[in-house]
Amino acid sequence: MFKDRDFRTPFSDLITEANIFISHKDAKDYFFYRTEFTIKQALQGVPDQLTELEMIRMDLTRYADTLLQRLEEYEEYEMCKLVKEQMRSIYHEIFKMQMDLEKLDK
Repeated sequence: MFKDRDFRTPFSDLITEANIFISHKDAKDYFFYRTEFTIKQALQGVPDQLTELEMIRMDLTRYADTLLQRLEEYEEYEMCKLVKEQMRSIYHEIFKMQMDLEKLDK
């Protein structure tokens, strides 16, 4: 038989993880939190910086999608909404970085 703590611990950890995700002010801040590198450091010495930036964006997107899926399992729809808003913001911010980098390459 399941005990209440068997449900609450993963749930509490998930809510903490979601709160951490939505509390970061921007993509640069969240990327540094996850990797302990700045985006600029991650791009240094990389021959194809646009592709690397795309990989960073896709990694953050996959992470947010997984987080959303797990939140939906607990029917935490209000938290899902906040995660989606944060993800949209991060996605657009990194996409803008890609566009700016593309302009520099021309």
